[in-house]
Amino acid sequence: MIPAIHINQSAHTPKIIIDPEKKIFEISGRSLPEEVMDVYQSVLEWVDKYAEKIIEENYTMSINLFYFNSPTARVLHKIFKKLDTLYKGEPDFSIRWYYENEEELEDAQDLINELRIPFTFIKSEEGSEN
Repeated sequence: MIPAIHINQSAHTPKIIIDPEKKIFEISGRSLPEEVMDVYQSVLEWVDKYAEKIIEENYTMSINLFYFNSPTARVLHKIFKKLDTLYKGEPDFSIRWYYENEEELEDAQDLINELRIPFTFIKSEEGSEN
């Protein structure tokens, strides 16, 4: 059985839900922890073990970060890079990235610019954190 991960949101850390039963992988909120690995270590370990399932089983994968720092960007890139190595053009797989303004969109696009996995960018309402 594949384990689920649920990390509650705080002032400096995002809500993270990985639910294999519902096929959901979601990161939302703010991500500016001082020690990024304290927050993301379990997520990286999960992705290392089960990344193929995310693509094969067409998880609903969404990123809704209205602010993230450079260490978080490196962790996100590592997750996306792992998925990118496994992606074989599955037509139904896409990562939904929600953004509020053009700066957030540019930050997201800079982060994923050399990856093949498809991203769908969705403009969300200003001020909605989740």
